Amino acid sequence: MNDLPTIGLNQEEQKARMDQLFLLMGAQVKSYHKQNHMGESTSVSMELAQELLESMLYTLDQAGGIAGNPNMSAGLERGQKILEEKLSQGQQLFRLVEATAPAWQGECRWDTVQTLGRYLQSYDWKHLAHKLQEGICYPLVTAVPERLKGIDHALLFLRMLWIENQIMDAFPEAEQERLWSVFCQNDRGLTENQCEQLLINAIGKITVSGAVGTLVFTGKEWEALQALFSRLSGGMMEAALRKAASDIIIFLKLQDPNAISYVRQVVPNLLPRLTAAVSSNNLAAIFMGPQ
Repeated sequence: MNDLPTIGLNQEEQKARMDQLFLLMGAQVKSYHKQNHMGESTSVSMELAQELLESMLYTLDQAGGIAGNPNMSAGLERGQKILEEKLSQGQQLFRLVEATAPAWQGECRWDTVQTLGRYLQSYDWKHLAHKLQEGICYPLVTAVPERLKGIDHALLFLRMLWIENQIMDAFPEAEQERLWSVFCQNDRGLTENQCEQLLINAIGKITVSGAVGTLVFTGKEWEALQALFSRLSGGMMEAALRKAASDIIIFLKLQDPNAISYVRQVVPNLLPRLTAAVSSNNLAAIFMGPQ
């Protein structure tokens, strides 16, 4: 335990915290055994002991960490209360995500939503609070911080899915159906973000024609966009994409700052891919259209 986060504490304070942590570990083992109907034994495997310790540290971090809790037992209780409240938030958000899901979801997105639901049902905020949900395959438009654990990781995914649902709901349903049909034909549903691809096509459409119109590209529109971007420097291309993203926000009448930020994030994600596609004359790798 020499690598535990005790920055800001003197040697005496560190020892006091460690003594309390050892006592808490014993209580956590008993509680875990009781919850799982494993009798009165206080012995656990090294692997489980490590998991219980990581959970305690994660829980304490919710309430100020080791350094911020002279009374570690009280700190653990506060942290557990916070986690219980976050679980309730997650359950409400999951119901919202399910209720507002688009008419069509790619297999990866659907599986991710169901995985999150199962995770919330079995989440053990008392003993294994740090554990991540397994089986998440849906890529988000923003990088997921490695430091995120447990319910915080699940909440990030649920919040992003809720934002995506709002954005996709703002697009005409008939045009989405056409786009998703092509999306499936190109087998992109397992590797790409569904909402991001929708926005990419919309940004491309506005750039080439000044309006969203139909979301699926034609061959002539690919050619027109190729010709346009071939004439633009990197800075000018980025400016054109940012202008198109702003137009999309207006077109969709988005008011939620999180949804607006999401749309704008598509541009830095798209720019390096688009630059490579323009150089290789292969915009079909970026924008969706019949092959």
